[in-house]
Amino acid sequence: MTNVIYTYPAMRDFVCLGDKCEDTCCQSWDIRVDMHHYGMLQKSVANNNSHQVLFEKHVTLIDEGDDRNYALINLDEQGYCPFLDNQGWCDLHRHYGVGPLSNVCAFYPRVISQYVDRYEMSGALSCPEVARRTLLGETGFKVVEMDVAKLPRPEDFPVTRRISHLDNDHYLAHFLEVRKAFLELVADETYPFESRLFALSSLANNLSAFYHENCKAVSSEVLQKEFDRFLSEHGLENIQSYIDQYNQDVPLAIIIVQAILRLRLQQFPNEGLSVLIAEIFSLYESRLDNTAELYGGNISPEALWSVYQENASLLTDKYPMLLEQVFSRYLQNCIYREWFVSMPSPFVYVHMLSIRIAMLKFLVMSHPGIVAMLQAETTSADEEERIQQYIIEVFYRYSRAIDHNMNFLQVVYNAIAEQEMMYFDYALPFIKF
Repeated sequence: MTNVIYTYPAMRDFVCLGDKCEDTCCQSWDIRVDMHHYGMLQKSVANNNSHQVLFEKHVTLIDEGDDRNYALINLDEQGYCPFLDNQGWCDLHRHYGVGPLSNVCAFYPRVISQYVDRYEMSGALSCPEVARRTLLGETGFKVVEMDVAKLPRPEDFPVTRRISHLDNDHYLAHFLEVRKAFLELVADETYPFESRLFALSSLANNLSAFYHENCKAVSSEVLQKEFDRFLSEHGLENIQSYIDQYNQDVPLAIIIVQAILRLRLQQFPNEGLSVLIAEIFSLYESRLDNTAELYGGNISPEALWSVYQENASLLTDKYPMLLEQVFSRYLQNCIYREWFVSMPSPFVYVHMLSIRIAMLKFLVMSHPGIVAMLQAETTSADEEERIQQYIIEVFYRYSRAIDHNMNFLQVVYNAIAEQEMMYFDYALPFIKF
């Protein structure tokens, strides 16, 4: 085991807000318990009658033969963990400490990964406080060392993703240096966010011609030549010039974004994100004068794009730096946390990420609360603070519903691939959304 773990300031200094949080992570999700901590928890509650009753009623074994997913804590009728107390804290944690808790309960929103002998910790933006620290924090996104003693269980921490041996896998072998270049490119805030995202997509596309899953040997020198082309000032200037010339009346991206969000709303109508999606589409529909602009319940792409641009301009004109920061930080967090080598190629990963960012932009720019404030005749004293709160709400709801849902992301991936849109030619409409 290691004594050092790599992370960034937002996670190094993270502390759960508990009852002061605007939401709770102890609801809606499956709470899996591994065999080891199931046994510890069973022994811990044996001398507490109320806890033992709840344990026997709500904690059930999973017949999967999987020690990591040995048991499940079933939620109560309201969708909350039965051990959540009235003050918003875990009653098990209060009585028995972090030791017997399941890994997810003990470590969320921390995500720990291992690359050979290097351990990293990132954060899940589905936690409002992590989203706030990561997207709005003054410390920025810079990788730092942290003593593992600061972890909830320093001697017993879960590794979500592990690459222990490279085994002549050339895709994995160059992961750290390629990711480092990606992060450096995104971090250069002297250029607009969309320019950096397009540069990232272009770099990923070029690399994917020879650097991908099951690729042949590739040297660091060859990779560095590609990095230098895009990390140079001249390279980013050319990209910015190209993007400025791009314009499309109704980009394909709005059709895809609407379809994905409608699908989410249809499949999970009661979740937090779906409630927001429904409010947003209702707001758009109320602003349409012509009922012909609705097709089978969907807003026509032309009408949706026109009203979206009006909404987007309200926020981008007044708070451009705020938007640049939150989307830049989101992109950096994703690159650091998700590991692009889980996808067939760097471009496939970046392209799917660009689609997710386009959805996030739509949700942020269209948030009813933000639109209402910016359309008001007078500006409230706390307008920027309230807008930041709405933005954090969008990001953590979105992260819970989509970023954490691999099954749903796989559906989106399959749909994009089936439509033969998994190519660089389709990148710019999503990037310049």
